Amino acid sequence: MSSPSGGAPSWPASYFDSFAPDGQGEPPELALRFLIDHFRTAVLLEPVWTLEGSDTPVHLSVISFQHMTMEVGFRAGVHEGVITFTADPSDWLRIEAAIAGQPVFLAFLDQPYEEHELWPANATKAPEGPGRMGKRRNWLSLDTEVWPALKPLAEGRFLNLTAVE
Repeated sequence: MSSPSGGAPSWPASYFDSFAPDGQGEPPELALRFLIDHFRTAVLLEPVWTLEGSDTPVHLSVISFQHMTMEVGFRAGVHEGVITFTADPSDWLRIEAAIAGQPVFLAFLDQPYEEHELWPANATKAPEGPGRMGKRRNWLSLDTEVWPALKPLAEGRFLNLTAVE
């Protein structure tokens, strides 16, 4: 399993500002710091997720957390890996996952409205991202036609994960 490499989408990332919803949005340097910190908090508060169509829980743990970057470990049955969140120079949040050191997933995240959108490397602009995450960061849906390395894990076209509360 491998994931494509490449760069961020060609259009600017957008970060919704709930205090000024009709404005220009949050500046990326603030939004990215906020997002990485909130992803860390989400992992600490909800470390167990369920994968639709599977009885195997997905366990998350923070490995490292520094300024504008974080590593999260994941374990689902016999599969273990690392998800890296990094403030990309393009002002997008870069998310990479690897299993046994081999890249299996690359996406770029922004937050153009209350929910988050995920895009593959070198994406072409479309009305909606092929990956979506809830505003509380407690559910995730990824299109396996865009990220084919995820197909074996999905039930149907979309890989859907939900935090266990």
